[in-house]
Amino acid sequence: MCDTFAAGASCTFGGISIFAKNSDREPDEAQIAISLAGLWITSPSQAAS
Repeated sequence: MCDTFAAGASCTFGGISIFAKNSDREPDEAQIAISLAGLWITSPSQAAS
């Protein structure tokens, strides 16, 4: 089982693509999504740090 999340560059404030993957969940195991305060990223190098 694999959970995948993606946001294209046109959907992010910083204009970067985001990809996340989480695996090894049981088929009916809940995945909790939380919202955190945003960080304004103005360049790709900031996202890497």
